[in-house]
Amino acid sequence: MENENDQMPQAQEYVVDGFVFHSRTDAQKAQRERDGVNYLIDRADLSESSKVLALYNRILTQKLFDTQIGMCFIRDLQRLLRTSDDIDDETIMPIDIELSTQAAVPRVKRQEPMAEKKDEPGPGGRGILIFFNVVLTIIVIAMFVIAFMSNSSTIVNYENDLVDKYESWEQTLEEREQVIKEYEDMYGISGSGSSYSNNN
Repeated sequence: MENENDQMPQAQEYVVDGFVFHSRTDAQKAQRERDGVNYLIDRADLSESSKVLALYNRILTQKLFDTQIGMCFIRDLQRLLRTSDDIDDETIMPIDIELSTQAAVPRVKRQEPMAEKKDEPGPGGRGILIFFNVVLTIIVIAMFVIAFMSNSSTIVNYENDLVDKYESWEQTLEEREQVIKEYEDMYGISGSGSSYSNNN
C-alpha cells in the first residue's frame, strides 16, 4: 500500500536568494526585486550617508519593494544609516512592516470581534429587508410575465415584422403592375411612357 504522503500532490516551491515562495508570481516578483536591488547596489553611491538616506526614503515613500528580498535590502540600508554619525536616528523613517508580511505570510482571514459589527441590521431591520426582497422578486417575475404575454413588437420580433411588411408591399406592387400590364395590353399602350410624350 502506498503511503498517504505519496498520494497528496506536492506544492510547487520557488527559491529566490534563500527565500521560498509558494507561487510563481511571487517568485517572479522577488526575482525582479533582486534585480532591482543589484542595480541599486551597482549604481548608487552608498558611501555618502546623505545619498543613502535619500535613496532609503525614496524606496519607502514609493513602496518599491514588498517581498522579503526587497525588505532585507531596505533593512540593510536602515542599519547602515543607524551606524552613520552623519544621520540622526530620528530622521530615519521606520519600515512599513505590512509590505513585507503581505508577501511572506499566507493570507488568513481574521475574525473581527462581535462588538465591532455595526452594519448588521437589528431584528426589525431584518424583517424589512426580507419584505423588500420579496416585493422586488415579485416585481421582477411580473415584468417577465408581461414581457412574454405581450403581443407588441419587441426588438427581437421587429426584424420579422419588417420583413413581413415589405413582402406584403412587394406582393401588392406586383399585383398592381400585373393589372397595369393587362390594361396596357388591352388598349395597346406601351409601358415605356415615351408614346405619351410623342403624342403631345
